[in-house]
Amino acid sequence: MTMDELLMVLQYGDTGYPAGAYAHSLGLETAFDEGHIAGADGMERAVRALLTQQTVRTDAVAAAECARAARRLDTTAFCDADRRLTATRAPREAREASQRVGRQMLANAAVCEPDAWLEAVTTAVADGDAEGNYACVVGAVLGRHGSAPDVAAALVIWSTISSLINAAVRLGGITHVEAQRIITRLRPLAAELSRSAASSNAQRMSGSAPLFEIWSMRHEAAATRLFAS
Repeated sequence: MTMDELLMVLQYGDTGYPAGAYAHSLGLETAFDEGHIAGADGMERAVRALLTQQTVRTDAVAAAECARAARRLDTTAFCDADRRLTATRAPREAREASQRVGRQMLANAAVCEPDAWLEAVTTAVADGDAEGNYACVVGAVLGRHGSAPDVAAALVIWSTISSLINAAVRLGGITHVEAQRIITRLRPLAAELSRSAASSNAQRMSGSAPLFEIWSMRHEAAATRLFAS
């Protein structure tokens, strides 16, 4: 990986990137409110479960496939992977969150990094040929800048970890130091899952973390909410 590519990956993986990811807890808010997750150990188990049961089998696979599509300038392959990813999202909030963040990132990238193929992807999303899921957009943007599929998968896995851990801190479930300890322990797993996702068949994309899906569905009916999902 070149220094330029590393800096580009850091840019798009930054929690401060203006795509709105910080506004989503992926159902974690409900889990804390209802007492399903307690303490740093419980939080780490929850993150591991989501990564291994869903993220590595769906989002990370889609990101890797879209990175390959970007290298081939294959809009059809991007749209196919994007639609398949949407089909794995049962909760409405989860689908909308993935698409809202992805479309905002795509809009920003199209302006800041002009590229004819990314413009074609933007048109496909606008025309309804694709949904513009976050993981797929990450793969598309990184792929156009030469990143390998496993790098795109790694960024999506990292974003999942980061979103959950940051949400847990904001919800008062863990401390900042506990958050960093969890992330440190998860790094080897994240690397392994990134390689696994990059070698997976996107045509067989499937995965589910039932408890997170239930928490996401319950979140829709919550009387008060800190997060949008």
